Amino acid sequence: MAGGIVALCTGSDGGGSIRIPSALCGCYGIKPTAGRIPRAGANAPTWGTHSTVGPIARTVRDAARYMDVAAGPHPNDLDSLDAPAGGYEAAAIGPRPRLRRIGWSADFGYAAVEPEVARLARAAAERLAAAVGAELVEADPGFDNPMAAWYSIAAPGDCVLVDSMTDEQRAVLEPGFAAFTEQARGLTGAQVAAGLETRHQLNRTMTEYFTRYDLLLSPTTSITAFAAAGPPPTNIGGREVGPAAFIPFTPPFNMTGHPGASLPAGNAANGLPVGLQVIAPRFADALVLAVSAAYEADSPWKYPAWNG
Repeated sequence: MAGGIVALCTGSDGGGSIRIPSALCGCYGIKPTAGRIPRAGANAPTWGTHSTVGPIARTVRDAARYMDVAAGPHPNDLDSLDAPAGGYEAAAIGPRPRLRRIGWSADFGYAAVEPEVARLARAAAERLAAAVGAELVEADPGFDNPMAAWYSIAAPGDCVLVDSMTDEQRAVLEPGFAAFTEQARGLTGAQVAAGLETRHQLNRTMTEYFTRYDLLLSPTTSITAFAAAGPPPTNIGGREVGPAAFIPFTPPFNMTGHPGASLPAGNAANGLPVGLQVIAPRFADALVLAVSAAYEADSPWKYPAWNG
């Protein structure tokens, strides 16, 4: 997509895998509200309600068109939602919304973040707030790091997937994925249930947050891109961290199902892109697209590989 080979592509986001590559490659990507685009495959999604399909696109309008085509109910998806009236492209090209207060958090109160990433994302947040006439307010979302709970819900499903593979297929699994799955075999049913309770309380926290703020903005990732072969950095912002520490901002909203997008925020001194994450109340996918379009109009982005 970023290389100009295709104009639009599909991502599946169970912990950020639409928003994270969009941020690291300087693209626009939106994770819809859970259930907005049906998942109707022959087998149950291994990450349960965490995983959502959505577009990575060159423009907000292209992403909105994708949503118009793909959204809606399916009898084979137990969680699918009806498509809303009005359409998503109409939201993207219609009058820009006028919002009141937008929350901003550079670290959610617990994340390690590279200072330059936080600075660029904050500047983009200020531009977005100005584009919709809103006050930007420092406001952490108010929850503790939920990654352990996220893992307890997501990982067991991958055990089922791995167990269905042949020995030859298991032999070529990416080592990180294999470890992710094997560690889940030690989880108890009580730990999974505790993760579901954390998910419930996390959603209640965000419901209250959105009574005070129209949106929550943050960096999409805590660093710029590292080598594709890995490993992830072990030090972020001067703190020693684990392998998933570069993605603290995206998984909470896979747990809650809130719609979220990553918008290009600019490039760091190393020439690599930084993303701005936009999270809206559940079911407010049209608001995410409308706000994104207002930001795009005032802060347009372009890819070096594109011609014209």
